[in-house]
Amino acid sequence: KQALKRTMYELSEQLASLLDRAIQTNDVGRMAPLLAGFHAIYQLSALPLRVLEIGASAGLNLWWDSFYYEGEGWSWGQLGSLVRLTGHITAGAPMLVDGAIPVAHREGCDLHPLNPSSAHDIELIKSYIWADCVGRRFEMIDAAVRVAREHGVAIEQSNAPSWLESRTLLVEGFATVVFHSIVSDYMIPSERDAIKRILERAGDFATDAAPFAWLQLEPMFENRIPTVRLRTWPHRIDALIAQSRFDGTGTCFYPLHQIPERTDPSHMASS
Repeated sequence: KQALKRTMYELSEQLASLLDRAIQTNDVGRMAPLLAGFHAIYQLSALPLRVLEIGASAGLNLWWDSFYYEGEGWSWGQLGSLVRLTGHITAGAPMLVDGAIPVAHREGCDLHPLNPSSAHDIELIKSYIWADCVGRRFEMIDAAVRVAREHGVAIEQSNAPSWLESRTLLVEGFATVVFHSIVSDYMIPSERDAIKRILERAGDFATDAAPFAWLQLEPMFENRIPTVRLRTWPHRIDALIAQSRFDGTGTCFYPLHQIPERTDPSHMASS
């Protein structure tokens, strides 16, 4: 305690300046529960995905399809991936697509976007990780940074409503997915309302040739458990499909009775 007090006193000015900055956890593990949503969307559409992330931070999670996932009796993803979500899933399985899911386009926004090629920015991300979780989560951040640096995507500095208004949300021949994870609590009610209005308006014009989905992992209900909610158009599906802890561990998938099976969801691992 004395060491903490001394540090806070000695670095009081620097710490005070950081209090105005939004939290930047960018937990890669959150893609474990969200995986079910991407698989369900592809099952419904059979179209390449356009992936847009709100609150993307350094854009690490935009490369979810480059990770490797494993649960009891099943696996999916890039077998040789640097990012391996092998201890996050405790129950159930997503409706697995037999093979890779094509992602044709990906982009994101953040109020304070970070650069995965900047050592300072990656250090900032790590500074928000709980002290008792630094080992495994540091390793996953480092692995995801290497993936992001290899592929690269610029995150636009913008608030979510303005950014969404400026995007083309429906493109024929593609399934557009807007997703976010643990960002709603950092928005004021008017921002959340604006996002809902924008996305539902886009959904009203979605077609089978240009489907649209809203995928979110946010704390819900009185117990505040992070829960994955998937809404799709024109299919008009609104379902809770998974839950987890805030860092994506303890992922439990729910049965997806509303999603028709297009392919054999056999257990697999693509190379």
